[in-house]
Formats: sequence, structure tokens, C-alpha cells
Amino acid sequence: MKATAIFLICCVSLCCSVHAQEKKLSRKEKKALRLEDAKKSKTLLMQVAESEQWVIEANTLYNKVGESFQLNTNINFFAVEDQNGTFQLSFENLIGWNGLGGITLDGKVTKYSVKEGNEKQPITIKYRANGAVLGNVDVLITINSSGMAQATLNGNWGERITIHGRFVALSQSSVYKGSSLN
Repeated sequence: MKATAIFLICCVSLCCSVHAQEKKLSRKEKKALRLEDAKKSKTLLMQVAESEQWVIEANTLYNKVGESFQLNTNINFFAVEDQNGTFQLSFENLIGWNGLGGITLDGKVTKYSVKEGNEKQPITIKYRANGAVLGNVDVLITINSSGMAQATLNGNWGERITIHGRFVALSQSSVYKGSSLN
């Protein structure tokens, strides 16, 4: 009984000393750790952006006047695979052209450029996509160090769609592509 009590006291004191050592990090040290993690994350995101093999899994859609709509990330996305861009918007419980309640458009990606910015600025991707149904659209994407992205698609006739979601490598994505109109 005494041995068990002594063992428990030793465990509690060990846990308290470990916790006290963790608490001893100053604000500057904590900030330095966060900045280091952000740099590592930004480096990985930059590699994905330059590979031209990525997806933005959209969770929010904004229309031209700023109204927002919540989306299912599995069926709403912007993607680039090599020189091909895909834009898919689908709404559950609706009938659509792609079989998922929305529309899927494919286009050829041209003028693809990636800009890293400094440590406090997001990664920026710009490209133009051309497709038979899609027409010519300009896409501007900003990605912060946590991997969240905002993509704005501007069409020739004043159309503008903005999505917000998670930026991931194509191999790590779980999106489902419907039938394309092209």
C-alpha cells in the first residue's frame, strides 16, 4: 500500500515538473516556434503550388454581391492537374449538368505563375483558363500559411465567383468529379 502511494506521488510530481518546464517558454519563444512552423508550412504549400497538381476543396462560395453559401467540400472545388483546370460547383438536392447538382467545367491552363511573397504575405497563384464552355477566365488564388485559400474566377462578361477552402495536393484530396460539359 505504501509503495503504491509513493509511486503515485512520484508520478504526480514528475508530471507537474514536466508541465512546469513546458510553461517556462516565454512569449518570444512561443512566437518563434509559431513563425518556424508557418515557414515550414509555407515551404510545403509553395512546392505544391509550383507542381501544378493541387485542389482547393471549397467550403464557402461568394457571389458577385458578396452573399455566401456553404458547400460540401467533396463535390465543390477548383483544381489544376498539369495544364488542365477544373471548376466544379454542385449543390446537394438539385439537378445539374454534371450529375451532382451543378456544373463541371474543364479548361486549358495558360500563363500560370506562382509568387511566394515575404514571410507575412500569402502565396499567390495567377493563371488563365480557356475552355469550350468555360470561355476565357482569369483566376487569382491566395494561400495563407495554414493552407486556407481564396480563389476568385473572373470571366469575360463580368462574372465573378469566389470560393474559400483548403488548399491541398491532388494526391491528398478526396474530391469527386462529375461529368464535364466539355
